[in-house]
Amino acid sequence: MENRELRLIVPLLLLLGGCGASRASECNLLTGRINAGVARVEAFDKERLQRPEGGHAQTAQSMRQAATLYREISEEIRGLELTRKELKTLAEDYTFEVRSAGGAADTLATALEAGRQEQAMTADQLYSKHLAQQKKVIEKINGLCSR
Repeated sequence: MENRELRLIVPLLLLLGGCGASRASECNLLTGRINAGVARVEAFDKERLQRPEGGHAQTAQSMRQAATLYREISEEIRGLELTRKELKTLAEDYTFEVRSAGGAADTLATALEAGRQEQAMTADQLYSKHLAQQKKVIEKINGLCSR
């Protein structure tokens, strides 16, 4: 009789452990992809900051490159097959912020090229806002995945 009870508990424990393992696996997948994207952005920023300043034209070109990078990162994260609802929602929130930062970067580049300083300042503020929102979403992901 003791053996039978043990057999019922073991599958239950495996089932419960499997749920945690599934979330952990998806957390690792999502955070790994986000971390890889962040590393690419940091490397781009480091390389960009090492160039001599070239005025509005060079800044506009850099912002277009950043926008392209953000679009690529967004697509990579959107391509993940996540089944956990809360992770899927956070991944969607993150891709929204990344895409929005890319859109703001494009708008900033266009404004700089056209010499519209006020529009450039507004786009720069929007760009900064979406970068800050990305950090907030990352904090939520980290909170969920650390449980």
